[in-house]
Order: sequence, then structure tokens, then C-alpha cells
Amino acid sequence: MRRIARLGTVGAGAALLLGAMSSVSYAAGYVDPKSSCASSEQDAGGVDCRVQFYTDSNYNVYSALSWFDAYGEELGAWDQATDGRGSYSKATWTVSGTTHTAEVYATGGVGDLKTKDLSIPEGVRVTLKACQTDNGGLYNCHSRTATA
Repeated sequence: MRRIARLGTVGAGAALLLGAMSSVSYAAGYVDPKSSCASSEQDAGGVDCRVQFYTDSNYNVYSALSWFDAYGEELGAWDQATDGRGSYSKATWTVSGTTHTAEVYATGGVGDLKTKDLSIPEGVRVTLKACQTDNGGLYNCHSRTATA
């Protein structure tokens, strides 16, 4: 009888855990499947990249945006929702054997927008790492390859 009671307690605990975890996939956010890179309209030979995060799986409510624009070599992060999450963008590129990085965080709440102007030679490939933030941690990260 005690064994059945223990199994019942373990089963109830597992059910509670699974119920609590069911919100984790929502908390992780969603990335627009159309988030991608495309030829820059303002910088011949350049490739711009954008990663748009959403709070829902129907892609209706913006959460955050990360980007790299070839024109002006701009790195950006924008917190777009009052959902407790922010936006992080990191650019990595290599010139003459030296690897460079730059990063921006937009974690000040809805409307927080951070940009950084970079100086990257034309034609250099840039890896954009785009993530959502939550209490200082990075999650739901995605990488795209742009061209300055």
C-alpha cells in the first residue's frame, strides 16, 4: 500500500512539474520563420540580416528584434514587448586574421532600442548572433551570416 501511495505522490509531482514546464516553451518565445538575410537595398554587395522574435506561435505579437545592416555597418537590438524579455545582438567578423566582436543589449523594457555603428570593410562576412534575454541570461539564440 505504501508503494502505491509513493507512486501516487511521484506521479502527482511529475504532473505538477509537467504542468509548470508547459509554459516554458511559451516563455522561450518564437522566431519568425521568415527572419533571414537579404541583399541590402542601400549597400551594393552588402547583405542585411534580421531576426524577429514573437511572444506567440502565430507570430502576431512582437517581442524583440535583432539586426545587422550592411549600410553603415549597424548592429541593433530592440525590446518590443512588456514580456519581461529583452534583445541581444552580437556581430563577429575577421579581418586580416584578427577576429572582432561587438554586442548590444536592449533590456530596459518595451521600446528600449540600442544600436552600435561598426567599422567593417566592405565585403567582409559578419556573423549575427541574435538572442532573447531574461534576467541576464541569453536563450532562443539564432545565427545568421551578413556581409558588410
